[in-house]
Amino acid sequence: MHQRPVYRMFDTVVKRVEDITPRMRRVSLYGDDLEEFRSDRPGQWIKLFFCDSDSGRAFTIRQWDPASCELVVDFVRHGHGLAGRWVRDAQPGTSVRLAGPRSDFQHRPGSKLFLFGDETALPAISAIVEDLPATAWVMAVVEVADRCAIQQVASRASVRWHWIVNAQHEPGEPLADYVRNLTLGAESTQVWIACECNAARALRAEYRQMGSDKKSLHVSGYWKKGAAEHVDQESDY
Repeated sequence: MHQRPVYRMFDTVVKRVEDITPRMRRVSLYGDDLEEFRSDRPGQWIKLFFCDSDSGRAFTIRQWDPASCELVVDFVRHGHGLAGRWVRDAQPGTSVRLAGPRSDFQHRPGSKLFLFGDETALPAISAIVEDLPATAWVMAVVEVADRCAIQQVASRASVRWHWIVNAQHEPGEPLADYVRNLTLGAESTQVWIACECNAARALRAEYRQMGSDKKSLHVSGYWKKGAAEHVDQESDY
């Protein structure tokens, strides 16, 4: 029987808090414990344990600086759930435990990379894009609720950004419709998807029907409409 690996716990405190868009809050964490922390690829995630809870919530590492032992996480502010309440009230000195990092995704040099996600996936998409070499080709398609959520992300790579403003439809519907209309070559292509659970599940099924294998397709439902705390048991991460 496959057992999930056990990750070390790290004790951290909030060092800085800033709002980078009206709904995205950036929290910088620091701790002497983090001298032993290792993160070797962009887009990895950690679990944060809020308010002494034994149940962790997964969040992407936006930035990691081993020299200063500082780890940055970007949160979409929605105000509900344990994580939402914690990030709403977070201030310098607030404590939080974390475990990780973890991720099965790694960019394959020479492949065309397609990144599809919504606002919750923007921290991971940004971290991946920033790390790509100048020789990389990537398309990033991001669904947001309004144009205030759009961010400028620097990269050495050739990046084609497409922003979808969804103010009327169900979450993930415009993103899924756009992705379905793209023609992607099966060879030398990687597809990374993270969005609302139902949209992610539908896109995973469609890409697998088109012949995408597990090595080139990475899909996760980051959240689920109507669920305060969602864990995607089908995630490829």
